Amino acid sequence: MRLTEVVKKLEEVWPVSGALEWDKVGLVVGGNTAEISKILFAVDVTFEVIDEAKAVGAELIVSHHPLLFHPVNAFTDSNWRGKVVTELIQNNIALYVAHTNADIIAGGTSDAIAKALGLSDTKPITEDGIGRIGRFKASVPLIALAQKLKEILPEDISGVKVAGDPERSIITVAICAGSGDDLFDFVQEADAYISSDLRHHPALDATLDFAVRGGPVLIDVSHWASEFLWIPDMAEYLKYRLEDVDVLVSKVRTEPWTFRA
Repeated sequence: MRLTEVVKKLEEVWPVSGALEWDKVGLVVGGNTAEISKILFAVDVTFEVIDEAKAVGAELIVSHHPLLFHPVNAFTDSNWRGKVVTELIQNNIALYVAHTNADIIAGGTSDAIAKALGLSDTKPITEDGIGRIGRFKASVPLIALAQKLKEILPEDISGVKVAGDPERSIITVAICAGSGDDLFDFVQEADAYISSDLRHHPALDATLDFAVRGGPVLIDVSHWASEFLWIPDMAEYLKYRLEDVDVLVSKVRTEPWTFRA
């Protein structure tokens, strides 16, 4: 299948118009007439992911995180983004990005966590479709929710960090896969809020604020792990939409942390 046809199919699933205004999605590298027989699906595009694509013979990488957020004036080997683009071009590997337009759709990144947890009656947290909030059929203690997250997410060194009483009863759960400490004002109705990259001051302010006026306990998980959970399901879904194209899931962990002392 030609790249232009693959892109058309991908954008039927993830319309570019669904991306948030600041986002950079769509085809980043590649010629429209290139023939695509294998796609490698990853959270990020890194040198290791490119090496993996070369090893498996993938002509296209689909990454969740954008490579180029800001304008770039030159692609040279003096910076890592320039070197990545050069590596892609030299090895005839195209790059496509599906980010916030993949987050907001049914079956997106936050939906994947909600589904794995067994939540029902899910709906977006924000009007633009980011995040999900849903319910358990019966309440569970916070410690059980934390343990369930540890089971369903791919293993990482960060673990599951929790701010709250382990025995607190949880029935309504809000989720934002990836960075989400800008959504505290939208999740007050939940008993627990699961996200990543919860910074010290916003998280401390939120826990103190929720203790006064009511609100969720906070659960912080690995950014990479929270979004990787969605990739195998989406890869399987794409296989049925892309005739004669293999869709593979990257085995490279693109979490930046490598060990814990």
